[in-house]
Amino acid sequence: MSPAIPGVHHGAFYLFAGLYGAMILAFLVTFMGSGQTIFALGVCTIYGLVFFGTPLVLYRVSGKMPDGRSWADFLNEPVETNTGSISGWAVLVQICIVPAVLLPLIAFIGIVIAIYR
Repeated sequence: MSPAIPGVHHGAFYLFAGLYGAMILAFLVTFMGSGQTIFALGVCTIYGLVFFGTPLVLYRVSGKMPDGRSWADFLNEPVETNTGSISGWAVLVQICIVPAVLLPLIAFIGIVIAIYR
């Protein structure tokens, strides 16, 4: 099963979703004692499920077959965008850079909060 993003390997989509889930989990572990924060994280979790689930459901309903490219092929071959062709590595960086940078920062904030409690 592959999401409805032409040219992008389904692994990039799942990596992005996993990073988002890890950020929510880090927030949950950090702020477990606050009921208001748990409620807010519940809303964020539902939003994430809708955000990541909708393309998967639409792709599944469309009946399209995955293109069958391997992860290595995706990373090394060009991907067509509206502004031209870029490498698969550049696509992966553009998709995952924000959550990949935020995750260690969120973990650091959680550690600092745990130390000062």
